[in-house]
Amino acid sequence: MAIRPRIQRCFVDWLEAARPRLSIQPRVTMRDDRLLKMTFDGLTPMIGANLSRYDIDVWVVWEDGYCWDLVYSEYIEVAGRRGAYFCKACPPGERTVHPSREALWRDHLFELFLSWINATLAPASALALYKSDLGSTSVTLLREGKVPGNGLPNIIVPLRTTPARL
Repeated sequence: MAIRPRIQRCFVDWLEAARPRLSIQPRVTMRDDRLLKMTFDGLTPMIGANLSRYDIDVWVVWEDGYCWDLVYSEYIEVAGRRGAYFCKACPPGERTVHPSREALWRDHLFELFLSWINATLAPASALALYKSDLGSTSVTLLREGKVPGNGLPNIIVPLRTTPARL
């Protein structure tokens, strides 16, 4: 099946080239004209990611598929013309011009996703799930031996289903 949305084709190509640099491997599990969905090798299926035309989100789901919280989200709003693309969501003084949409996506979405995986997701050992008395929910990624900084969580779930790669 051909990958229709251009951003998805670009992401799949980038992902294959970036695999040696990723501490945890994302795996594409589903794609349609709106979304590309991913899981992460060796991690609980409670955590997954979506790529749309506008963003990459990493979410945590709990019972019955309820989205407890996003633990990562990066948004892009492509603007410009052939040979000069930038992210319109960035402040005007901080916009970087790229020669193609693909170059903008790689720099502004995909490489930031890779950095987050390696710096934040890979060192984490558990998910701390919080629920307030009013029903709002949030998630914190915990590192081994670290105490949650925002109170005691309602639930702590091991992140890894297989031992971490050294």
